[in-house]
Amino acid sequence: MRTGLSLGMTLIDTAELYGDGRSEKLIGRVIAGQRDRVFLVSKVWPSHATRSGIPRAAEASLTRLGTDHLDLYLLHWPSGITDFSGVVAGFETLRSDGRIRAWGVSNFKIKDMERLFRIPHGDRCATNQVLYNLAHRGIERDLLPWSERHGMPVMAYSPLGGHGAKLLRDPTLASIGAAHGCSAAAVALAWTMRSGNVIAIPESGLPAHVQENAVALSLTLTPQELQHRMPQTASEGSFFLTETGSRPMRPRKIAGIWRTTGNLVWRRTAWWGREGSNRQPDCYQQHAAAPTAGKFRLWRA
Repeated sequence: MRTGLSLGMTLIDTAELYGDGRSEKLIGRVIAGQRDRVFLVSKVWPSHATRSGIPRAAEASLTRLGTDHLDLYLLHWPSGITDFSGVVAGFETLRSDGRIRAWGVSNFKIKDMERLFRIPHGDRCATNQVLYNLAHRGIERDLLPWSERHGMPVMAYSPLGGHGAKLLRDPTLASIGAAHGCSAAAVALAWTMRSGNVIAIPESGLPAHVQENAVALSLTLTPQELQHRMPQTASEGSFFLTETGSRPMRPRKIAGIWRTTGNLVWRRTAWWGREGSNRQPDCYQQHAAAPTAGKFRLWRA
């Protein structure tokens, strides 16, 4: 983090959930004496996201971080929240008190954003933090254009693909990086931020990786380079099976399984079985033969 700050990467993102508060305590030690250099972001867990619970959670985060305010405070997930009015009220109380400068959300879909914006002051939401990178571009279909129409930037988490991802091993990214004298990570970050409406928040555990990422701040890709599309594979959750004739639907990840609305599932390990057998893990065994042509169809998600 200190390396990043020295290179002008001043946004630090955390959450009360990370390490059960230990992440916030660590960040508090790092930013001590230089709080004014940092744009500090934390997140509240849905179980705390009530009119009275949000201020209490924020106060606990501020204590762990050793600061009197957050620059941005996000609702981590919309899960289980049926009415966002209490969330907005809690955030607005914090903003009025000066304990947060702005508030936003994370992992919201368009339907969630529209519900939020129908609430008084819901349109004061500053951003939506979501998964976005070269290999996961689903928000380009709907959420990203919606955010741009509403003048709201998007924060992209896992812009380098996340832990264990194949993104940075893509040969085209490596080739583009070599042409610019930088790493594939810098290319991936520059691509994510190309429009000026997306803020990328990569994870980095080593100073050398932070230095590589910082190159993206001054990297301009050509129109041809920006057209690169990652090859999508089943291991990325990009394909799934349905019965022939079934309408392709977006899969849902349940216990490591990509489940369709049909009676088949496609597991990330290329296993498959009947829908509902996720309740009986021993029912999931690698099928002896590939699905027969004409009976099943492989759809691109």
